[in-house]
Amino acid sequence: MYTKQDVIEYFQQVSLKERDMIFELQDTMVMLEDKELIARLKVIADDEVRHYALAQKTITAIMGAALERRLWERKYILGTATLRGLEEAREIRARCVDMSFGGICIDLEASEYLISGKRYQIKVEFFDKTVPINRVGKVRWIEKINDSLFTCGISFLEEVENIYIIPPIKNI
Repeated sequence: MYTKQDVIEYFQQVSLKERDMIFELQDTMVMLEDKELIARLKVIADDEVRHYALAQKTITAIMGAALERRLWERKYILGTATLRGLEEAREIRARCVDMSFGGICIDLEASEYLISGKRYQIKVEFFDKTVPINRVGKVRWIEKINDSLFTCGISFLEEVENIYIIPPIKNI
């Protein structure tokens, strides 16, 4: 019999595989010129995004209220992110995993690093062609996924340039 933690770990692995597949498809589509092939790969990528969202929602449902402390509902929207410390010139490449009105979750390779509590300029271009964002945010948490990958939560410091409006989960 599987424990609740076993099921959560299983769906975390499923989510990671889905994200890898989405990012690989996007990287491939950028290099192609064949419009028909790109359209077919886009349908597959869209399907993988749905699978990813379902796996994440399953994890949230299993964990219950203990996990979800956000004020705003998240949207599973993927894309490429570039971060730069406010006092630095060096850019850090990452992948957008999800976003809400108040912040963003990104994945980054272990060779890159962010500092918890530090402020960064964040630019994101989304795979679904949603209007790109350019925001300032503060790193709230960093978690190691495996030896080569970290995931990170960043809260936006200004709420003036949001690309969509999502109703709050609870009243403030």
